[in-house]
Amino acid sequence: MSTSSDHFEHTGRPVDLQLGSRPALDVAVLAADVWAFFEHWFLANGHHNSDSHEYWRQAQRFAANLAGESYEAHPLHLYYMILNASKALIVLRQSGPSANFRVHGLSYRLPMPVATGPSDPLPGRLAQETPGVFQALCSAMGDTAADVDLEELVASIPWTHRAWQTSRTGAKERCVTLHGPVRLKPTAGTLYFEAEVAKHAVSALSSAALPSRLLG
Repeated sequence: MSTSSDHFEHTGRPVDLQLGSRPALDVAVLAADVWAFFEHWFLANGHHNSDSHEYWRQAQRFAANLAGESYEAHPLHLYYMILNASKALIVLRQSGPSANFRVHGLSYRLPMPVATGPSDPLPGRLAQETPGVFQALCSAMGDTAADVDLEELVASIPWTHRAWQTSRTGAKERCVTLHGPVRLKPTAGTLYFEAEVAKHAVSALSSAALPSRLLG
């Protein structure tokens, strides 16, 4: 296996590095096709044609639809791709009563009046509703469900953070750009996240929390 500045290669083919949601050593998987890998996983682990497998197949169908849809239609397909992938994970990990999949578990609450200026915070708040997929996913991931303002949500997600930052005057950088492979490194009984930080991304906001050897 070899690496370049922005991807891994195995036997000359580019592959992505996938990490498990529950960090542990040796959980990294090299896969040229994530859908093919999980199809193999379901078969190898006795979950072929199970409920979780069917949810995963539905997620794959929504992902496949992206190629034939306009850019404006992508969010809807991505949402249902993530929703069905979440259901697959919940079914695999649930140990108690079956999750309520009839409701998504979230609602959008819009205040009145609504500010419309280009620099005004995004209006509204995502709030929990009747326990559904959202609460079950938080439980499966070992997290706690919570309400969140739309402005805070968009600012905190890596895929939307850049657009949010460029539209806000004086907005602080919340994400640190990584350069090169990501590793989990054990030191004295503690598991550390290790990666190379892109030099152009080092700022006063993040540098205080980074080891000095990375900032040279």
